[in-house]
Amino acid sequence: MTTKAEHKTDKPPITRRFIACTQSTGRVGKSTFAEGLISWLRFAGVTFAAIDGDNQHQTLARRYPNDVDAFNATKSIDDFAKMIQALPPTPVIIVDLPAQATGFLLDASERLQLLDFLEHVGIRPTLLVFTADDPTARESAANTVRFFGDRADYLLLENPARFTSAGFKKTPCGLVQRTPHAYAQNPGHHPGNNRRLALA
Repeated sequence: MTTKAEHKTDKPPITRRFIACTQSTGRVGKSTFAEGLISWLRFAGVTFAAIDGDNQHQTLARRYPNDVDAFNATKSIDDFAKMIQALPPTPVIIVDLPAQATGFLLDASERLQLLDFLEHVGIRPTLLVFTADDPTARESAANTVRFFGDRADYLLLENPARFTSAGFKKTPCGLVQRTPHAYAQNPGHHPGNNRRLALA
């Protein structure tokens, strides 16, 4: 007789870190933080790769042309899948994503079963949540936390120029418990269209 434990597949160890700068409002400091992180990783001697997924502004790609690859991550779900499958084998991967794209990114991640793929290849996401006194930013943060849950780590960043309300800190987790699942309300989302990222 076999037990459930014997059938359980062990997850591979986490060997890489995927750091995503994303927020559905602009000018909160995403690219500035990514720049600072690149400088710190260089100083610390940590091997990293950086991807500028904001095809419109390409802030990182313009400032660090030799260190940053540009990729139009939000052109289509297929393009997003290509970016994820081409992630370099470095211990740290920084991705600066465009503002106002959180809805697309979460929908693409769900359809492609991104969390299963990242776990399979030993990558743990760290999501940077930037505080802002903006309803869109609050909803974006809540939707992000709701989707990734405990399968990601979070870093809440305060930019005094964009944030004065102490209420934002309570908003992401609070909305996760109170707000209906965003994808259930999206008429353009069809579960039958889901496909998996190719597992190496």
